Amino acid sequence: KLLIGSLSNYILPEDPVNFSTPEPRQQFVLTMINDCSNESEIDLFTRGLNAFQEDIRSKKNKHFLALNAPEQEEMIKLYFESKSLINDFLGLIKKYSLLHFETSENYLTTYLKYEFMPGRYLGQISIT
Repeated sequence: KLLIGSLSNYILPEDPVNFSTPEPRQQFVLTMINDCSNESEIDLFTRGLNAFQEDIRSKKNKHFLALNAPEQEEMIKLYFESKSLINDFLGLIKKYSLLHFETSENYLTTYLKYEFMPGRYLGQISIT
């Protein structure tokens, strides 16, 4: 859970003050993978997660969270530039991280001018 949260926050930094959401991003990402994905996407996620962890251990001889920030940045950039299972895995995390951000109330109301149901009541508008 910490690894997914760390990766999603690295891809898109979380701002809980300005863009608050009901649940933390890592919980949202895992819920979306578990509840809303088809079998092939879940399989891609689990195989990509395993490949990611194995590749980090083989290259750095450490867990991803034990790396310092520049090393983490370097590894994530390399994976995003590659055409691999790990790139697809990170793409899923990016997809759901963006969806989490785009469903925050502040983003919907401020940037998209979305109004929650039942909508605006305009009772004193003259009809011409």
